[in-house]
Amino acid sequence: MPIGAYKTIIFCEGKRDMIFIKEVVNCILTLNLPIKLYSKTSSLVNDIRLERQAEISLVNGKGFPGCIKVAIHFSRDLWYKEGLHNIGVIADSDKGPIYQRMVQYLIKYINTPCKSHVVHPEISKLNSRKTVNVSVGESHNILLWALEVPESLEIQMSRVLKRKYPSLRKYKTEDEILAAACDKLNITSEELVKLCVRLFENKPWFERWCNSLVKRIRINNRN
Repeated sequence: MPIGAYKTIIFCEGKRDMIFIKEVVNCILTLNLPIKLYSKTSSLVNDIRLERQAEISLVNGKGFPGCIKVAIHFSRDLWYKEGLHNIGVIADSDKGPIYQRMVQYLIKYINTPCKSHVVHPEISKLNSRKTVNVSVGESHNILLWALEVPESLEIQMSRVLKRKYPSLRKYKTEDEILAAACDKLNITSEELVKLCVRLFENKPWFERWCNSLVKRIRINNRN
């Protein structure tokens, strides 16, 4: 299946994560796929209804575990839509086992009588890539996957910035370091995220993470 034969929706913890993922896809993975950011799922639903959904949609899940719950609730709207739908949750690993919590919530949600009284989805786990396949008949399939940022995006950003700019080491918290970096460099928080993506290059954790992300976006070997 060629890239772009289906569309990917990724639910994130917040705006910073959305900017991070967009920068990775555009500038590191160079997938050359249209990306659109959403602060509300209702806007994405409207774009899907009007058939103007981008190849990759990044949605603000309003924190954790909210991003998991929003992703699961949203996936139900696609149970009735024919085709393959690719939905991911990206969150920080310091929040705990993201994939396990996603599966637990999915099972609980599906088993709630009022949620599945019309159709009866079947779940099959693809543990090797932390993916769940939700099928409703032969022609309705939803891939739900989870991907963790090691520790947290803020920790990784703070760490790489302190190495690059030793004067930032006097600050204790991640929030203090990131705010001080913006002041020092006279850039916005969005520009700081983009800078950090460049600084992450050649870091082993980042290379592994990018490889995992591109596999989940492509999902050519889903069978």
